[in-house]
Parts: sequence; C-alpha cells; structure tokens
Amino acid sequence: MPACTVAAKLDHSAPITAMSRQPGLRVATAAGKDLHVWRGGHLEAIFTGYTGAITFVGSDGDEVYALTDKPVTIAVDVVGAAVPRRIFRAGTQELTDLQFDRQRSQIIASSLDQLIYIWDAATGALMHKLEGTGPLWGVRTSPDGALVIDLGGVSPTVWDRTTGASLGQLGTCQRI
Repeated sequence: MPACTVAAKLDHSAPITAMSRQPGLRVATAAGKDLHVWRGGHLEAIFTGYTGAITFVGSDGDEVYALTDKPVTIAVDVVGAAVPRRIFRAGTQELTDLQFDRQRSQIIASSLDQLIYIWDAATGALMHKLEGTGPLWGVRTSPDGALVIDLGGVSPTVWDRTTGASLGQLGTCQRI
C-alpha cells in the first residue's frame, strides 16, 4: 500500500491564513500581510505592503496575486521581475474567485456582492461589472471564451463576454 511522506515543510514566521488552490509549479501562501511564493519547497519570493487582510492567494505563471479586504482589491505581483504592483479595485464585498485570461488580456473575478468584474489586465481599466442573482462563489468561461458564467446566486447567469449582455439564466430540468 502506498504511503504519504512530507515533501517539504514551509517555514513561516506567522500562521498561514490563505494558500493557493490551483495546481502549478508554485505555491502561494499568506502569513499576516505577507505573500510567500514557494517553488519545490523553497522560498522563492516574499511580497509585502498589502492594505487590508489577505483573504485569497494564487499564482498564474510568474504572476502571483493576493485578494484583500478593506479595500477590496486584487494585487498582482511578478516573481523575478522589477515591475510595479498592479491593483484592481472591486466593490465592498469579498472576492471569491479569480481567473486570468491571457488570450484576451483580462482578469475576471466573482464577489459576494453578486457581481462579476472584468478588467483589462494591462491597464487595470474595469471593462464590465455584471450583476448575478445573489452572492457569487465562482466564475467560469466557456471553452471558446465567448461566454462568462457565474457560480452561485439563485440561478447561474450567462453573459456575452464581449458586450456584457445577459444571455439568460441556467435552470433545472424536471422529468415529465
């Protein structure tokens, strides 16, 4: 029977309050107001200076991000590059999910204030603010990238990604 062994111990000076969930070469963790980036069990970078508590962290390639509260923001840093931090501001409720779309150069996030935010990743400009039917726990895009679907609320809403127009809601089917 296979056994599990510890591959690496991540040493922190404070308790870990958030940890990245998506697979990848890097693991991002939050401890206090610091974001730690680990690769192969070794500390690769530490980012500091976030406003508000870090509620969610992740990485996408060389970019690492922290979602913070008060003010509700996404802060994006780049490992191994001396570039300024990019800040994306949201509403007043916690952000619950985040996706980078490299093909369209966009960042998409869902929030508990029932909104989907779509920003231009390069400029930080808010392109769309789409309203769902209740607190949202996630956001997904169709395989071709043409649609945005919220997860949560009363019923998931589907939007045209380019225009932001609502295309309707997903419902349940009943057997007749």
